[in-house]
Amino acid sequence: ADFEFAASAGRRGMRERERRRVLHDGTPPNTSPLGFSWSCNHADAASLMSVMGVQLIHDGGTASGTSPPHPQLSPPAKRPRHGTNTGPGKENHPHRFLVSKRFRRANASANGGSRSCDELPDELLLLIFRSLSLPHLLKVSQVSRRWHRLAFDQALWYSVDLSSATLPAGTLGRVLASGVMVLRSPRSFLGEPGFTHDSPLLLQHMDLSHCITTPRTLLHLLRRCHRLIGLSLEGLQLSDPVLRAVGQSQDLHRLNLSSCSGFGHDALHHMLHSCSRLEEVNVSWCGFGRLHVGVTVTQVPETVTQLNISGHRRSLTDTGTCRGHTHTHTHT
Repeated sequence: ADFEFAASAGRRGMRERERRRVLHDGTPPNTSPLGFSWSCNHADAASLMSVMGVQLIHDGGTASGTSPPHPQLSPPAKRPRHGTNTGPGKENHPHRFLVSKRFRRANASANGGSRSCDELPDELLLLIFRSLSLPHLLKVSQVSRRWHRLAFDQALWYSVDLSSATLPAGTLGRVLASGVMVLRSPRSFLGEPGFTHDSPLLLQHMDLSHCITTPRTLLHLLRRCHRLIGLSLEGLQLSDPVLRAVGQSQDLHRLNLSSCSGFGHDALHHMLHSCSRLEEVNVSWCGFGRLHVGVTVTQVPETVTQLNISGHRRSLTDTGTCRGHTHTHTHT
């Protein structure tokens, strides 16, 4: 029994070693590696392939016993994958150019970001323009047509202060054409207004005291002022046409001609007669003669409550001149 078990174990060991050799060398058992060769029966293979519906491909690239497929019946060629080199075109040469994708900018206003000034309403822009000085306001008026229209809106030009400013020719006419109602420009240089139209201005209060200008410039300006309520021309050189132009403002209440000169008593008479609603008149230190003083105290409207004729004491010879004006406060 022990001998048979040992013999069986030896046979199993031989078979295991033979199997490992076959797997390692590829040589079937009981054969020599030098004498082994594979063989194939072509007739049996062709018969088996015909039953399976498979045709044998020869070296020419066509199936045996068949003709090359017609180009119109052949399936379409597959498109090459992106990035494969399929031809000598320039797109297949690496590092020739770079195709980049542009990304659209996100709408900042939709995401709560900053907004363009063009998206702001007119009311908000007018509120911003209201805080600008006159030089800056004139600069922003050149940005666009819309800003030009808003920069010269009448709401921004109700009152303008040009004290001690230099206004070249054409500047004053451009400013006043915007609907200015209150103009303060004392001690400034006034060039020609340069109006582009003949329509009257909306000015109601104007102070040009001690300006550097000419009677001709004042005449061009006052000819378009028909709604004046308060006017100060203190210290200016006037003329008869200028004083007659002042008389166009029939609603004038306050007139300051202190230290003015260059006009006759006839023009003064015309002005006082036309401005029948005067309440305050200042003609002090004008160098009046006896005729000027006589016209002043006789032709002054009855509505005048304050009359200043200081500096003309020597010309007041008739103490009864001011009779009839019991409510007039005269300063001599």
